[in-house]
Amino acid sequence: MTAIRDYLRQIAGYLILSVLVENLVAKKEYGPYIRLFLNLLLVLLFVSPILSISAERVGQTWLEAGAFF
Repeated sequence: MTAIRDYLRQIAGYLILSVLVENLVAKKEYGPYIRLFLNLLLVLLFVSPILSISAERVGQTWLEAGAFF
């Protein structure tokens, strides 16, 4: 349950930070680049739980195979 709460906090923090950055940056000059970067961060934020689960499974299979010993 704490993992879900932490994930939701990350999303809320991202939303607050992205609105702040978009309002502080000059829209005509850097707006498209900032939005691209923020959207890439958003994709990474949504994919991070999947990556962490798959990393745990890969680590478990390496440990079971004895690759680290």
